[in-house]
Amino acid sequence: MKYIIQELTNRNNVKLLLQLETLSHIGSVMGICLGTTSVILVFQEKTKMLALLLMIFMWLVIFFIIYLRRISNKVIVFVINELVDLNKYIAFYQTEADSSIKLYRSNYQQNLEYVKGQVTFLKGEFNKSLVQFLQIDLSKVWKRYSKGYYLTNCYYKLVSSVHLFDEQKIQKFEEQLLNASDYKNQKSTLVEKAKSIKDIVFNKQPNNYFDDHSANSRLGKITYTYYAALNARLKGEEARTRELFESIAQENPELFYVQEAKRYLEEN
Repeated sequence: MKYIIQELTNRNNVKLLLQLETLSHIGSVMGICLGTTSVILVFQEKTKMLALLLMIFMWLVIFFIIYLRRISNKVIVFVINELVDLNKYIAFYQTEADSSIKLYRSNYQQNLEYVKGQVTFLKGEFNKSLVQFLQIDLSKVWKRYSKGYYLTNCYYKLVSSVHLFDEQKIQKFEEQLLNASDYKNQKSTLVEKAKSIKDIVFNKQPNNYFDDHSANSRLGKITYTYYAALNARLKGEEARTRELFESIAQENPELFYVQEAKRYLEEN
């Protein structure tokens, strides 16, 4: 699976996500047709065997759809979390929003708005990020994803406000995050991360969350290292601060974490 993901992401094909999603939708239609046909045929003595074969084929199609969706999700995660390729990440969603059929377009357009908000946040454009997240219309997002989108939307709005030092918005979005429904057991982690970032960035109080916890992805490690460095600086541990900033200074220069690390190293 990992080899397939790497091979797919190495290709210069911005339509990859759209192609995988299209295959998945075609497979869904095929599965429904096969299932319906097999149910009709199974009640006729002469066609019972054919119905059984169609049913087997239907299950093969269902497993293929599940596999495609896993591949699609893993490609996206790999591009942003491991390659940290912000341009390709947006290009996937831009192509999907521009080229998808009308039935799915409104959902894909909201996906694109979310990704733009995420990328502008990673670039340190916090005002722009906040605007992006505020204009997302969750009623247009597919219902099975809307709860997760709302939860992470609240998180990004809160952390953007923390970096903007906007106390009024911090209180507003903190309340939204605390009142949001959980999604795949992510809420407690997001709440704790947001609180820790608020302590370190806004309150200027040491918080060891990013020292005591670790991230599995490349982007996650850059993020945790950045806030751990800020925390070390608050504690007066200049040697550790420098060491941590040096460890991320050669990463993607589009990331505000990297820009701030370089600025610190140049000034100290």
